[in-house]
Amino acid sequence: MVSVFVKDGRLILQLRVHGVQLREALHLRDTAANRKWAAGECTLIERELVTGTFDYWRHFPKSRSAKARQYLRGVIVEKI
Repeated sequence: MVSVFVKDGRLILQLRVHGVQLREALHLRDTAANRKWAAGECTLIERELVTGTFDYWRHFPKSRSAKARQYLRGVIVEKI
């Protein structure tokens, strides 16, 4: 599940991957155009999650999220 919410006038993307809830700042102001773009990103990420092609770092290359790092560490371990 992927969704977008607003915090302090900025868009935040929230997703749940393998039971881990992750949030990433999109660094975009809350405008109609930005919300439309974010909705498209949500759709794309959901599709990738369903097909198993989701790459966290491709979507969020500058992420400093500790939870994201833990999730990715688990994915790397599962792939080996």
